[in-house]
Amino acid sequence: MEAAVTKGLEIDDANGDLHANLGILKENALDRVGGEKEMQRALELDPNSADIHAFYARNLWSRRRFDEAILHMRRAQELDPLSPALCTDVGKILYSAGQREQAFEQYRKALELNPNYAGAHHHLLNHYLAQGKYDEGIAEATKMHGNPSPAQARAMKMERGSGEDQMVSWYLGYVYGVAGRRAEAQQILHDLEELSKQRHVNPEAFALIYTGLGDKDRAFEYLQKQIDENPVSLVVLQVLPEWDSLRSDPRYTDLLRKLKFVE
Repeated sequence: MEAAVTKGLEIDDANGDLHANLGILKENALDRVGGEKEMQRALELDPNSADIHAFYARNLWSRRRFDEAILHMRRAQELDPLSPALCTDVGKILYSAGQREQAFEQYRKALELNPNYAGAHHHLLNHYLAQGKYDEGIAEATKMHGNPSPAQARAMKMERGSGEDQMVSWYLGYVYGVAGRRAEAQQILHDLEELSKQRHVNPEAFALIYTGLGDKDRAFEYLQKQIDENPVSLVVLQVLPEWDSLRSDPRYTDLLRKLKFVE
């Protein structure tokens, strides 16, 4: 991606999409200042791009700059009103800002546009877990990739083992843990451990399930492994609701420091 963006900018330095993608690269490399600078440049060049407003909004959201993020994501939604992804993105930022019911309506709107949109099901499950509606949360987890039963989902995901399929099993394990269905969560952990003997499994998967089970020591152990291996997926660590239970622990601040969110 970096090579393609560099070559593209050599050809046309006034291309907003290229600067936005360079911003994403810098953000993923934990260059917060450089990433934001490129996003702002991208918007100067192409102020009516839904994609660029959305990219910048996600960047702002990851830093907990919610008011700015909502403005940019709302603008993206105005430019592309039929996108379930943008509805979901508006919702997740509203959720982080404490506007839970407004977030819920955005998730519902996303699913009206596409009933199988995994992102909306992901964020809806957190909405239900926060209300103690565990059965609804489990149902949303199974819908993240079609609509199999939990048992079917676990078997199918482990057999196929793609990144997307594995993620469904992570969230099933996490929701089972939060819901107190420990045996089922532990079974998914076991399956992931067996799968990891054959192919790569992100440490984040184990961290998420251990978080659901309330085992903070193991959760932080695997989050540290994820940062050492590839921190990209954790750039939204401080805003995703699934990590809320870890935030009072001093080790959480250490993770934010390694992700360059704090000095």
